[in-house]
Amino acid sequence: LTYNNDAKVYTDEAMTKELATENYTVNRNPGDGKTFTITFTQSYLDTITVETKLYVKYSATLNKNAVVGLPGNSNNSTLKYG
Repeated sequence: LTYNNDAKVYTDEAMTKELATENYTVNRNPGDGKTFTITFTQSYLDTITVETKLYVKYSATLNKNAVVGLPGNSNNSTLKYG
């Protein structure tokens, strides 16, 4: 898979209300084997509550390394907080 450089963060499940981009950055080359990382600003983190929900949307394109059939193409995500 090739990441399409289009990650965005939304505040609603329908993904129609985009979080203002001044509240986060997308690192498209973290250099740690990951395709991208999202880092939220401390000022935004100070405003969230236990009820806050965030949704991340991104896309990828099958490339020449794509696997046809099983087991398919891995697409994993990791969440770190605290």
